[in-house]
Amino acid sequence: MQYVAIAIDGPAASGKSSVARRVAEHFGFLFVNSGAMYRSFTWWVLENQIDPANSAAVLELLGRSHFECALKDRSSVIRIDGRDVADALMHSEEVNGAVSSISAIPEVRRALVAEQQRFRSMGDLVMEGRDIGTVVIPDTPYKFYLDASAEVRERRRKAQGIDDDIRLRDLKDSSRDVAPLRTAEDAMRIDTSYLTLPQVADRVIQILHVEGVRRREPERPTMSWVYWLTYTLSKAFFRAAYGMEVHHAERAKVVGGAYFASNHASFLDPPLVGTALEEPIYYLARNTLFKPPLFTWLLPRLNTVPVDRDNAELSSLRISMQLVKEGKKMVVFPEGTRTPDGSLQPAQRGVGMLVAKTGVPVIPVRIFGSYEAYPRNRKLPRMDGKIHVVFGHPIYFSTEELATKGKTGQQAISTRVMDAIASLSLPDTSS
Repeated sequence: MQYVAIAIDGPAASGKSSVARRVAEHFGFLFVNSGAMYRSFTWWVLENQIDPANSAAVLELLGRSHFECALKDRSSVIRIDGRDVADALMHSEEVNGAVSSISAIPEVRRALVAEQQRFRSMGDLVMEGRDIGTVVIPDTPYKFYLDASAEVRERRRKAQGIDDDIRLRDLKDSSRDVAPLRTAEDAMRIDTSYLTLPQVADRVIQILHVEGVRRREPERPTMSWVYWLTYTLSKAFFRAAYGMEVHHAERAKVVGGAYFASNHASFLDPPLVGTALEEPIYYLARNTLFKPPLFTWLLPRLNTVPVDRDNAELSSLRISMQLVKEGKKMVVFPEGTRTPDGSLQPAQRGVGMLVAKTGVPVIPVRIFGSYEAYPRNRKLPRMDGKIHVVFGHPIYFSTEELATKGKTGQQAISTRVMDAIASLSLPDTSS
């Protein structure tokens, strides 16, 4: 398969990283931040107390350092000798002052360019940097060069709390011997000085659409016949009985493993989330539900896995980690139990534990009307009312959030997820 590669180059603070990420999200492509690779290694040089001007010492460190350039949540991540390099560290004043010098060392560029080119075989991608269209992927027909005046770029850096000598950075980047910063002859040049980032991204996206670039939808996982039949009947039932409506289903289209975190008001909630999606999803259920022979046969075929209630925390963690790391989706309930009165409950830390261990994104979901249809104190559901399922934007947790140890950090993740659920509301359909 021939993958699409989009190159976005430009000087510091031209907006290329933010624009590239937006373009990648629009098309569902991989996002590769090449500058983060150079910044990570620059941080590593400083962390090892090596003078950036000492090329021999820098190269000696390069030779004995183990780089892991991989993809996580459709974006490139960098680890050096097993250590994640946090974004805040990569953009410190010390790194800003040294990254151009480190990047100019030919051996460093060759090593990291090879890593960048390796991403080309992983899928459709958007890669940003300073030499992407000229050195890393010069054969791509989709090249953009973003620029802005030095004054504008300095203001942008200061607004980010970064003291950066833009003119000196430009001089170093454009005058280095190896892969200097320059515009590819066939690149589309865009001045971002007086445009917002969404405006620049929209312009790039529009150009790419004209050129024939389209979103490549991931292959939809297949459903077993039992799952498909139950899914189809459940969807028909919810639509007939409750007029179920799904809002913002496009937000649920996440590539790879993910958790769908929903409020929990009713026994109807798990199948409601499942039927609102267009792909099979996994569920956790207490192991006592598997005792009747029919359920022993049926529940595993509905992607339901048993949880030992006496050791639910460890059991859920192990099963969930394995499934989402295989690229599957799972429904989880941050509140832990069904609400007694229809109101949202505080988040338990279980979801935070799962996310911290796996690092996958979380899609918040809020269900309206399921409590009224089947509250906790009723034996049978009411056959009236209206149910809405609303999806929120995926939550991608930072390295710092995932690295926070202990119960406090896990609770913080769960609380953030629950806050996202609480923020969801029914779309205004009056206009």
